[in-house]
Amino acid sequence: MARIALTDEEIARLQGDLNVIAESINKVQEVATDDVEPTANPIPLEAYLRPDVPETPLTQEEQPRAPRFPKPACLWHRAFWGRSDMSELVKLSAAEMAAKIKSKEVSSRELVEAHLEVIEAAEPSIKAFLKVSGEQALEQADAFDSKSDEEKSALPELAGVPIAIKDMIVTKGIETTAASKILEGWVPPYDATVIEKLKAAGMPLLGKTNLDEFAQGSSTEHSAYQTTHNPWDTERVPGGSGGGSAAAVAAFELRSLWVPIPAVPSASRVR
Repeated sequence: MARIALTDEEIARLQGDLNVIAESINKVQEVATDDVEPTANPIPLEAYLRPDVPETPLTQEEQPRAPRFPKPACLWHRAFWGRSDMSELVKLSAAEMAAKIKSKEVSSRELVEAHLEVIEAAEPSIKAFLKVSGEQALEQADAFDSKSDEEKSALPELAGVPIAIKDMIVTKGIETTAASKILEGWVPPYDATVIEKLKAAGMPLLGKTNLDEFAQGSSTEHSAYQTTHNPWDTERVPGGSGGGSAAAVAAFELRSLWVPIPAVPSASRVR
């Protein structure tokens, strides 16, 4: 701050501002006396808390559970559900996909192709993705598949499993908008650290998923581009701000890294 050059006019204006502040402090000191107890609020406040009554929680058997693969509500999903060629691959968990890659039952390219097929069928109804990077994902999958067994063994557990990224995270060569028209058309010249690590881990990037604009929302209805629908009931929302990712997992457009079951419908309906 000491090195900031100020003109004489700026110095005079700042001196005036400081004088006003000093005068205000002096006025406060005139009325503040030692016999006045310090308070955070001039009006006495009282916290109203509910009674803390312990209750017996539900047992594991009593808790409601979603079926592992509930019957889809969407027409596109019903048509896709009965297929046997690709559908079983995308229903696997991320860990199961990784195991099949290691056992050479399936290649990373086959997994990417299976997911891209679902994305193509699902997106007109679900709108989970803002950008699908199919060509880049296939190139990344081929690069992984071409590695030797020794090179693959040095990679993390989920190497070769395709993923998608919330569009709040910058991706080199792929448009990043944070679901805002302000950033429309911006293609970052660099990757975020997490993207660098995921690429180094050999995980193909299927694309960028929808969200509430700048992640300010909880339903993914406030994207500047599109409203994401819940795959199991398109009259409902998937939550937010990253509802695009949630809907994509539930629609088998990509798999969750944690649980192998799809999301259940949100209680909120699309407005």
